[in-house]
Amino acid sequence: MLATVGMVGILGAISITLFFHTQDSVKTQRLVSDIESLNRSVTAYRANRGTLASNLTAQDVISKLKTVGDADTRRSLPGYRGSYLDGRFTAHNVNASQPGPRAVRDATEFRFKLAEGVNGVLFEMLDQNTADAGVEEARGTQGPGSSQISG
Repeated sequence: MLATVGMVGILGAISITLFFHTQDSVKTQRLVSDIESLNRSVTAYRANRGTLASNLTAQDVISKLKTVGDADTRRSLPGYRGSYLDGRFTAHNVNASQPGPRAVRDATEFRFKLAEGVNGVLFEMLDQNTADAGVEEARGTQGPGSSQISG
């Protein structure tokens, strides 16, 4: 009887360890997927709208990717439906002392990468009701730097 209780205890300890390891692995894989999606958005943005300055923070880059092209831009780019990044996508700053992986912006390679032990960001998808309003970038006669809030 005592041996059975001991075996159940050992199996329980192993199960809990595996559960937490699997949970961390899933979080890391989700972050990798978010980084890949974000990098595709950065590539599309750069191809159609120009560069992203090297001094921009991760939050600044995400805000730019959420801008909505004007009607002419939406018509001229196949597959482009509005913004390069879902408005519900948000990033939260994580400092170097917090454990676990995070995304960091590599401005020299124009992409986000997975890293640990440095300042970075973690991503989250918010509920549709809390999505930010898009910012429409007007093109043409007003010049590339102008923008207006769409409502």
